[in-house]
Amino acid sequence: MNPDGRQLSILCERYLELILADKWNTLLLLAQAPVIAGLIVLIWKDYDQVTDSLLFVLALSAIWFGTLNACREIVKEKSIFEREWMKGLNLASYLWSKLAVLALIGFAQCLCLVFIVNTTVILGNPPIAHLLVLFPASLAGTGLGLLISASVTTVDRSLTAVPLLLLPQILFSELLLSHEHSTDFVKFLERTAITTWTYEGLDQLKASEIDWSVVFWSLAVPCLMTVSFVMLSYLMMRLRLPGTAKKTRKAKA
Repeated sequence: MNPDGRQLSILCERYLELILADKWNTLLLLAQAPVIAGLIVLIWKDYDQVTDSLLFVLALSAIWFGTLNACREIVKEKSIFEREWMKGLNLASYLWSKLAVLALIGFAQCLCLVFIVNTTVILGNPPIAHLLVLFPASLAGTGLGLLISASVTTVDRSLTAVPLLLLPQILFSELLLSHEHSTDFVKFLERTAITTWTYEGLDQLKASEIDWSVVFWSLAVPCLMTVSFVMLSYLMMRLRLPGTAKKTRKAKA
């Protein structure tokens, strides 16, 4: 899965132009953050300290941003991608270009979320620290969204799959689970949830003595998940390529 640097640069530029050209869709994507941030402020503005539920909602929001941003971006271009792939398009470059541009949108959304919430609900420690923990969660959500988009055949199915895959992020979370009554399998599933790692990182930021190893893993694990999701997306797309396209590719090699 080696991207072509030249193709990657061209694809990033083209994809960014396409997103900016669709002004209404771009505005709707960017509007998610201030709307959700406004609702968070409305609910938590009267609290005198950061609550566990607030941190969990922040973590889940970042994952939501990334997943919803990416869930349609491959399937809606299916016919175009297959035609360009037959002409030599590098699949790895195509996927990484999607991730790179969507990461910029996710970063802007997380920045907006943290800034607006912190104006009313004091998160503690520099807000930049919360941004650094939330952004990898958004990246992992983006990777998950790309995997959804690479696995389905229609845009409608991709949108249907989003809540089905985000629901476990809520159910298998430290905030809801009782470790005392959880089986080993449930505890294992908890460790596979993006929210678990992001929540733990945010929770450390409000501690009087921060365990930086926990913060490190709250950044590293979602990043590793992102790479894993992109690699799985690559495999799914390879498997779904038309047989005629595969033969053409082998003939060119």
